[in-house]
Amino acid sequence: HTGSEQAGSGTVCKCSAGFTGADGIACSECLAGTYKNTVGSLACSPCLSFTSSLKGSDAIGDCICVAGYWANSNGVVCNVCGADTYKTSTGIGVCTGCPANSTSSSGSALCKCKVGFTGADGGPCTPCGAGEYKETVGSASCYGCTLNAVSAEGSTALSNCSCAAGYTGNAGVSGGSCMACGTGLYKDTPGTAACSTCHT
Repeated sequence: HTGSEQAGSGTVCKCSAGFTGADGIACSECLAGTYKNTVGSLACSPCLSFTSSLKGSDAIGDCICVAGYWANSNGVVCNVCGADTYKTSTGIGVCTGCPANSTSSSGSALCKCKVGFTGADGGPCTPCGAGEYKETVGSASCYGCTLNAVSAEGSTALSNCSCAAGYTGNAGVSGGSCMACGTGLYKDTPGTAACSTCHT
């Protein structure tokens, strides 16, 4: 049988390490995330916390840290990468600090762009441009402020949008709009202020 060996001078086959099953019956490979380091019918043992193994593993050392967790050796309980750090690989290794303008929760395999910044998860993050904002962490695109509204680069909320000079209204709310100052009126700063009468 595959995954079995003859026990001593007897005629009963027993499952090899990395396999499980009743003596003298077909053996099955240990599932991923488990291992068995002895010959015989014992069940496969689960890997330790935050580790995994390939199918058919025959030693606890085959259990390695999953991404987002670290240890100095295989076959041990792995430690979680803290917030604002990450580890993309499995196995032995250390966590790395997130690049500029990105963040992560504990146990992360990659970092995501902070609010006000955009880019692919795990990639570089660039600030939302002037006249844009982004309220969520991750790879979503920045949203544009309403027509004739402005915001600073890297804005983190719709409320950061305000009507440009020469326009009045409230651009910082859902459905907000900015209307041009009428004839004989002016507004020389961004914001929600009303237009003023020109002096003659």
